[in-house]
Amino acid sequence: AEDARVDLQAWIDTESGYDFFALMASTNGTNFSGYQYSGDIAGYFGGWVNMALDLKRVGSLGDLRGESQVWFALIQNSDEIYNYEGVYVDEVVIEKITGGYASLTNDEFDHLQWGLANNQQLWGVDGADVQAPEAWAVTLGSDAITIAVLDEGVDLTHPDLAGKLVPGYDATDGGGSGGPSGDDAHGTGCAGIAAGITDNAIGVAGVARLAKIMPVRVAYDDGEGNWVTSDSWLADAIDWAVANGADVLSNSWGGGSPATVLTEAIANAKSNGRGGLGSVVLFAAGNANGPVQYPARLDTVLAVAATSPCDERKAPSSCDGEFSWGSCFGPEIDIAAPGVHMYTTDISGAAGYDPG
Repeated sequence: AEDARVDLQAWIDTESGYDFFALMASTNGTNFSGYQYSGDIAGYFGGWVNMALDLKRVGSLGDLRGESQVWFALIQNSDEIYNYEGVYVDEVVIEKITGGYASLTNDEFDHLQWGLANNQQLWGVDGADVQAPEAWAVTLGSDAITIAVLDEGVDLTHPDLAGKLVPGYDATDGGGSGGPSGDDAHGTGCAGIAAGITDNAIGVAGVARLAKIMPVRVAYDDGEGNWVTSDSWLADAIDWAVANGADVLSNSWGGGSPATVLTEAIANAKSNGRGGLGSVVLFAAGNANGPVQYPARLDTVLAVAATSPCDERKAPSSCDGEFSWGSCFGPEIDIAAPGVHMYTTDISGAAGYDPG
């Protein structure tokens, strides 16, 4: 159990209702935890699912490396209402990580970051990544560059981020300096992907290894999965970031109706940021599996689409097994980048996506 990973491919056929298929592990043969696909999310679905279980982190059981023995289980549970459900397991592979998944830095989890270097960690395609090692051979970036992450806020004390943070801002009238509220973890995840501290023996590696992070809170979750924000908050946040030295504005949000105040703030960033050189303004294309959403469709921004580990657009039918969303597409797209199953930073402690 010191250096192993379990991968599998399965064809899942489910109907709506409570049913799931799981790849799980245990140290005693009874208490299992791990990776679960739920039919509740997808409803009626038939298609391939790719799963990978790394023993460094097995759900609620944590790190199972070094255990004298480990049990693995494939579990399919179906409700009693429907009759035509099942799972066909095509291939199960137990593989040694070292060598095939060599670390890029000394960060503990960088071998799971398929977006940096894709070695088929998620049954993907070799090389379907941003070629981070090749880029780092040219430059590690610069600590003179500041990336503003405009989102739900960034964990200000996270050990893989704190040393990179510059003073931030809360545009939601919540006070503070750009930190999140409660378990709002999306901004913390985005910050880790962009510029998490690299070569500090913990966590993940950031793409822009030397860049600074400016946390800017533009929204919060209402507790039911809905963002609470306003066009005036968003515009104010963009103006503040530009006025306080943001070179790059990273916006992993969108989808509202066009608003003059927001469009003008974006245009100002594009024209007048970086002391008149213009800031680089990036927006997510959207997750609605349709036309590119506002503000990403503006010609003043770079619209970013998401790709899967299999070198394809992230779609409900792509190989990643997340069936509920797809990256928006269309002529407005400027660039595409890895955008699903991104191993990254989470809020420290009990809050965030994972209570650990």
